[in-house]
Amino acid sequence: MLGPNDLAGHFGAASLLLLLERGNARDAEAWSESLVERVGKHAFRIGERQFKITCSVGLALVANTDPNLDAAIADAQESVRRGAEREGNRVVARNASTRTRACCL
Repeated sequence: MLGPNDLAGHFGAASLLLLLERGNARDAEAWSESLVERVGKHAFRIGERQFKITCSVGLALVANTDPNLDAAIADAQESVRRGAEREGNRVVARNASTRTRACCL
């Protein structure tokens, strides 16, 4: 699911930060939507109990010509907060059609 140039790591109490290199904004959004769908369909088992969870993805895009990772992370945090306010289980993206690297939270 992650590409050879993608990075993922723990970011805060209940968040992961992913830096994705994708062809364009739509590619990053499609990847994020696929992640939300896969998480929602997966059943976790602990002993005899089964659990399902959901996730929200805050998607911010980083310009190749002027990368500002701090701003992208702040945008992703705001986007995931807005997604959670709308009951989660969704992708919320900041529009930036000319940007090609994605920061997901």
